[in-house]
Amino acid sequence: MENKTLLINRNAFCDWFFDYDICKDFFHDQNILEELKKHGTYTFNLQKTLNSMDYLPSSVVAEGQEPVLDKWEQVVMSAYENIIFAD
Repeated sequence: MENKTLLINRNAFCDWFFDYDICKDFFHDQNILEELKKHGTYTFNLQKTLNSMDYLPSSVVAEGQEPVLDKWEQVVMSAYENIIFAD
């Protein structure tokens, strides 16, 4: 099988992922305050977040890519071995 890697635009992904609804609840949902109290730090890894996604809109794909899309214009993630940030 050919190694298929899809490149994602980091800025576009962040703008899409951190929409209003995510942002308003993110601090609470991620238990950030509890982590800061317990460990003094909170770590968020954007690549791990990308890896955990069930779907991606075509709008986050880096320029120059021709992604495999479904009828809803979402990336067919199973068509790729790697999905990583381009920048």
